Amino acid sequence: MISNLLTVEEVATTLKVPETTIRKWLKDGKLKGVKLPNGDWRIP
Repeated sequence: MISNLLTVEEVATTLKVPETTIRKWLKDGKLKGVKLPNGDWRIP
């Protein structure tokens, strides 16, 4: 399952937006993701 998930960096590169934007969208609930125990995000 983890292989199907993207990192914040991969999503930012794909969408051509800053990583900070992706993190804000995750925090605001505009983008769904999974927060790992170490604080990193993974996005399906």
